[in-house]
Amino acid sequence: MTGEVFEANSGEISGLSNMLVEIGADLGDACSLIGEHGALANGADAGRIFVGLAQVCDLTRSVIAGEFADMSEWQHQTSVELNAAAWFYHDTDAKNYDAFNRVMEGNSFPPAYDSPAAYSRVHELDIKAPPPPSDVKDVRTLVEETIGWMSDVDEKVNEAFGWSPIDFALEPLKGPWNELERLGGVYRTSCEGVEKCGENLGAATARVRESWKGQASQRFHQASTSQSKAMNWWGPVGRIIDLALQRASDEIQKAVIEVAETIRDLLKQEVQIDGAVAIVKIALKKTPVVGWGWQAERIYNAFKEGYDRCQTLVNQIQETVDAIKSFIEAIKEPIESAKNEVEKELRPIKDKIEPLKKAVEEVAAGAEVAQDFAKVADVTSLGGRERKPFYTGNQNEPWADAS
Repeated sequence: MTGEVFEANSGEISGLSNMLVEIGADLGDACSLIGEHGALANGADAGRIFVGLAQVCDLTRSVIAGEFADMSEWQHQTSVELNAAAWFYHDTDAKNYDAFNRVMEGNSFPPAYDSPAAYSRVHELDIKAPPPPSDVKDVRTLVEETIGWMSDVDEKVNEAFGWSPIDFALEPLKGPWNELERLGGVYRTSCEGVEKCGENLGAATARVRESWKGQASQRFHQASTSQSKAMNWWGPVGRIIDLALQRASDEIQKAVIEVAETIRDLLKQEVQIDGAVAIVKIALKKTPVVGWGWQAERIYNAFKEGYDRCQTLVNQIQETVDAIKSFIEAIKEPIESAKNEVEKELRPIKDKIEPLKKAVEEVAAGAEVAQDFAKVADVTSLGGRERKPFYTGNQNEPWADAS
């Protein structure tokens, strides 16, 4: 882009200004979606796995929503500057601010340019929260769906002995596991929306370059391209978070079923199942005191073994939770470094996201997943994003040729 002679088309620049308003609104929707629906509703009695995931999701929401809000603000502020540029390019022969000053009399901001070109989007967006689950499913629901009579045993034991075996055995996994699937959909929808905003901005930037030449045009092109590249980076982030939460949800479900089946096998001698009416009866002994005490110990031991097995599985699931946390902290670091201008060259994050890559590939291996991780590992677009709104220039700079 060297040796360009200045030229400008006010209608095209004004149309671009309007497009940036729309893109800014879409980015605002993506930010609101994360802010309003990006938390994990884990419930007051959630176990440590869900509590840990809730903390990770709070960190995720803070990091992503803040960045989306910043990108949205860039679009809106730059749109104002482009609208002003359309006015002072209105009479390009004058190459001064006379036309602009005339429309600014008594105004804090220039009115919208009166003949903007019509820009079309590559993607029409409507960034909204995915439908919530029809019902909340927790570990107890899962036990009922897979081993129905176990809940009956739990109820009978609770009546007889005053404690819930299911709550005892599965305490670390308690929480609405299908909330993870909802939450993954929120992050995928929001981040892919931002990715498409980047494609919309890229197309609009390419169009205006055909009719706007010179130094100011080149500076806008560089700033806008840095924005669209940064937006495109977020699509893979959202897809990876979705897959990671899906992995965590799958692990929790499998763990609950495995623990329940372990307990089931140990309880078979202690219950009578009427298959005709699907009623479970605890086989109480004839000697009330001795029978109850002996049987309580046997039932307790069955659920204690289930609890011990649960602890082993929880430790495995915790590895996925830790990998998700490491991933979020890895993407947070370059964002904060770029925002605070700590480093000109951002440190690579490939090693920090590798544990999650291994976990996700167990549920969704393929070229697209590998490509998404490779794109996220390249943080140059984050460091290159222009964070100050575009400014056309002072004095004669807006009309300067590109040297």
